Amino acid sequence: MEEDNLVTIWFKKSWSKKNIKYNNWLGFDGWFGLIITIGNFMDGIFNSLSHTELDFHDGNFWSASESRDRIDPKTGKNNCGVGFKRIKLNPEKWLKITFDVTDKRLPKSWKSKDELRKYCVKRSGRDYDVIGCVGQAIQIDQVQDYKKDYCSEACGGAFDVKQKSPARLFNELEDILK
Repeated sequence: MEEDNLVTIWFKKSWSKKNIKYNNWLGFDGWFGLIITIGNFMDGIFNSLSHTELDFHDGNFWSASESRDRIDPKTGKNNCGVGFKRIKLNPEKWLKITFDVTDKRLPKSWKSKDELRKYCVKRSGRDYDVIGCVGQAIQIDQVQDYKKDYCSEACGGAFDVKQKSPARLFNELEDILK
């Protein structure tokens, strides 16, 4: 594994004592985080994840969000949907999978982290997929808007692991990268 090509996908724990203590939403990222969490309970009580972020290890994270906190690098404007954000994570509230973007076990590998970043810049500015968020929460992958992205769809889609809830994406990536 070459250090220059390492990225991390972070998975926010949606239910934990730490989240309840520090977050008015009981650990949920807004209404959609709550919907995702309820849906993820089908995968196992208290084993649910509510959000994903792709970390480039340079302070920049890329994902999709329903809040207007993402920056579209093409326009420099904040948007509701896909884009970059600077985040300071509390690692106790998140799970992570770190891997090399050139790893051939991935359904889609990249020549370099820079090539992946170009893909992410190109996808930035897309709207947030509310319908898809609900679809993955109820675990019906076909319920979505194919012109928009939700967080785990964006992060997983960068590696052709598509249409997954955060919990299912975590499990699938763990299996792929064993």
